[in-house]
Amino acid sequence: MKPDADLEQTAHDGFTPLMIAVQKGFPEIASTLLLSGANTEARTTSNGLTPLIAAALRGDEKMTSLLIKYGAKLDARSKQGFTALLYCARKGYFEVAKLLVEAGCRMDMKDGEGETAVQLAERSGQAVLVNFLKAAIKARWNHHKFNPEAEI
Repeated sequence: MKPDADLEQTAHDGFTPLMIAVQKGFPEIASTLLLSGANTEARTTSNGLTPLIAAALRGDEKMTSLLIKYGAKLDARSKQGFTALLYCARKGYFEVAKLLVEAGCRMDMKDGEGETAVQLAERSGQAVLVNFLKAAIKARWNHHKFNPEAEI
């Protein structure tokens, strides 16, 4: 990559080079861009996706893990009101949801229709994910009782 490359140059719909690498599933390219300082919070113009939300929508564990490592905001919302976790719950991407929860994402956020990740996972018949989320919420709640600074 050229030292003076514009990492935030956008193509159609506000896609940055990082977003394109995420959408196409190229973690090596994404890693190079992130090492060079690519913005993890750049958004597409039509639906407001961040690279992390796009990775979650694809169920891409490797890309999600990489973006978390580089500090992507876990609870950013798309224009439809979805976070990465809410999309995972709706689509049943257990492993990606687990990465997000373990990284500390909020589990109490609701989508544009007022549904939580647990409710979305229940509605889409994802029993394993539902059980995991409920256990994670309980564990975080128990931690919160002893640590008032902790977020649920």
